[in-house]
Amino acid sequence: MKSNATIGTSILNLNNTIGTPDNQLLALYGLGLDSMNIGIGLGYSASSMSMANKTTYQAKDEISGSQSEIDLLLGASLKGDMGIDIGISVGLPSTTNKVVDQRWDSATQSSKEDNQDLVEASGMDLGIAARAVMGGDLIANLGFGMQSGKLTANFKKDGNNDGDWDDSGTDTKIEISGESSGMNVNLGVAKLIKANNVNVITGLTLGYSSSTNKGGIIKDKLNSANDKKGTEDTSSGIDVVVNVAAEAKLNETWSARVGAEKGIFGTSSTTSKNLDNLTETNSSSDTTSAPVISMGASCVVGNLTIDGVIQQALLFDGPYFIGGYPNGMASQISVKYNW
Repeated sequence: MKSNATIGTSILNLNNTIGTPDNQLLALYGLGLDSMNIGIGLGYSASSMSMANKTTYQAKDEISGSQSEIDLLLGASLKGDMGIDIGISVGLPSTTNKVVDQRWDSATQSSKEDNQDLVEASGMDLGIAARAVMGGDLIANLGFGMQSGKLTANFKKDGNNDGDWDDSGTDTKIEISGESSGMNVNLGVAKLIKANNVNVITGLTLGYSSSTNKGGIIKDKLNSANDKKGTEDTSSGIDVVVNVAAEAKLNETWSARVGAEKGIFGTSSTTSKNLDNLTETNSSSDTTSAPVISMGASCVVGNLTIDGVIQQALLFDGPYFIGGYPNGMASQISVKYNW
């Protein structure tokens, strides 16, 4: 995405304003019934930034961005001889990023907007997961996900400095857009083995995914001869993954766990179309993913529980003074207190 905004001594573009929503607020509520337990949740996260640079003539270049996401959560755990857990999540992210370049108009002794770049995006992420425990040691699970998103970028430039963006031949007024959608399904089965203070679980998962991405759709609002239909890429794939995990209770305070996952089969196909010159290419590949290994530990002291998961990079590269990589000690850590 283009931009001529200069902030201080740096030239920034729209990509500098795109970030991950932060400062999440999350409200959870649980209810225990005779036949099931129910939990609901509502989350909201947001972040924003803005900067401005005044020129010698008081014209002001501005760059700003904001991101937010709303999350809805619902879960239920059914009681009985065969335990069933069901969870649903819905995420609604959105982002807006804007750059305004101004110039000083000596005739009116005021600043005028010259260039304006505006990017807006929104999407939806649906996730459904279910698990059934049969006989106390056989576990079946189902996962389903659906994603969609749309991005629109509007670029305007006042080429003849007359205070508008409506003059064909000198001004620029272009909209570039794209959209994406995807779906994934996972089916799995696992076996739990208990021996003294050690629990071991092994499993097999079959996954299917598909996606469609459309991009480069151009609408020139001053000259429709420059319009483009863009490109369309569709892909699908099947993966088979095996995994194994073990957890051991070391004493009354400490527990340790380790897990490994490896793709043993994978195939994918992609079709790419150029909708303007009507060309199409097809490709396919057979792949297996690299193994993923994780380790963690938990500490329980009274009503306080501290739980952490060690980064895989730390396991293979070591700390900074050994491998030279700034790896953190934990990729996730949580603290819980019951009262």
